[in-house]
Parts: sequence; C-alpha cells; structure tokens
Amino acid sequence: MNPDMQLNRKVEEVFLEYKNIFPIVEYSKVEGDQFLKIPESGIYFQSSDDGFIEAYRVYCVRFDGYFRLILS
Repeated sequence: MNPDMQLNRKVEEVFLEYKNIFPIVEYSKVEGDQFLKIPESGIYFQSSDDGFIEAYRVYCVRFDGYFRLILS
C-alpha cells in the first residue's frame, strides 16, 4: 500500500476497500474529523469535514508492541 495514493479519496471509500484486505481496520470520528487506522501497516489516515483524506501518519517502532510496517 502506498499511502500517498489515498490522499484526496473519501475516507469511507478507503475503509470499504481496506476492510476486506486487512484483518484490523479502525474507524473513528471526533467532532468533524474522521480517522482510519490500519495497525498492521502502521498507517493512520485523517480527513476533515469534507470526508476527503488530507493527511496520514506512518508509525515505525523498533520494539515489540507494534506491527511491522509493510509498504507494497
């Protein structure tokens, strides 16, 4: 997965696509912002009021407790 390819896509669209690919996909909404977390890939997407993904974070942790980052 290339996170750059998800920018400017609807967060719901990405959620529906990834829920069939990854075993864990977490969606949350806080006030106007929406968040989509894919722990196995270490990716966390964020969208604002319009629902389009505008940012993402990539988590890389050296020790146990987090999934290994896989970009494909």
